[in-house]
Amino acid sequence: MVKGNTFDAIIAGVNMGRDTDCIAAIAAGISGALTGHSSIPEEYIKQVDYATKKNIYTNSQRTIEETAEQLYDAFKARIKKMKEYIEVMDI
Repeated sequence: MVKGNTFDAIIAGVNMGRDTDCIAAIAAGISGALTGHSSIPEEYIKQVDYATKKNIYTNSQRTIEETAEQLYDAFKARIKKMKEYIEVMDI
C-alpha cells in the first residue's frame, strides 16, 4: 500500500481509524524493518511510541524500533534455518 515508505505507513495507519496507535506502530515497524526509519521525522516516532505505551489495550506495547528489530531478527533466524536445511539436503 505504501511501498515500504515508513512515513507514509504511519500516515496510513493513523488514517485507518479505530485502533490507530497500534496500526500505525505495526505498519511503521514493518516498513522500518524493510526500509529503515530515516524517512520519518523523529517527533513522529516519539508520538507513535508514546501513544502505543499509553494505551493499556495495545497488543504489544512495543515501540516502532522494537517492532522493527524483532521482525528483522525473526527474518534473520528464518534465513539461518533455510541455509541449514539447504546444507543438510546437499549431503
